Amino acid sequence: MILKTNMKVQEIENKNMDGNTSSKNLNEDNAYQITERLAFPRLIGSEGEKKAREIVVDEFTKAGYNPIHRDEFRTSFHSWIFTRYIFIIIGSVLLFLALSVYINPLLTLVVFVLGLYGSFKALSISVSTKIRLCKNEIYNHDTENIYVNLKSQNSKAKIIFMGHWDSKSQSFSTSIRMMIFIRFLQDISF
Repeated sequence: MILKTNMKVQEIENKNMDGNTSSKNLNEDNAYQITERLAFPRLIGSEGEKKAREIVVDEFTKAGYNPIHRDEFRTSFHSWIFTRYIFIIIGSVLLFLALSVYINPLLTLVVFVLGLYGSFKALSISVSTKIRLCKNEIYNHDTENIYVNLKSQNSKAKIIFMGHWDSKSQSFSTSIRMMIFIRFLQDISF
């Protein structure tokens, strides 16, 4: 879907976020105001994410960008969460590998081969650019990429404005996650 406006490039360059045209360009104050409008939970598939999409389109429209491109697609953030957890398993295997040297050299070789295989499998999943959908449709969500182009007056440059408006899917803050990880390391070490 493409939304269009009738503004010319010069008008777009001189338009403020409040809709008034002046010589003032978009600046960090405007960026802060947009960020304030988007300062709420926006997990993929939630009502917050849908509201955020409309805010992004509204801000692009207020700024006078023409056209606004909206490319819809399906995604699942559960596959990303799975990828994160697989690295915990790989870390555990690596710790067991270090400890197995003292138990049995043959066990060390087996753990090493299994760890290597698991690492390559996890890396192939985590670095893939392909969107992996869950088999259970309840975990798949509709979302969209929203972007605009602003052609340069000298036609040698092409400017594309894009944003990432869905929020991270972490349940705990960074400090709590670090404490959980440190506690996990302490538990398996002793």
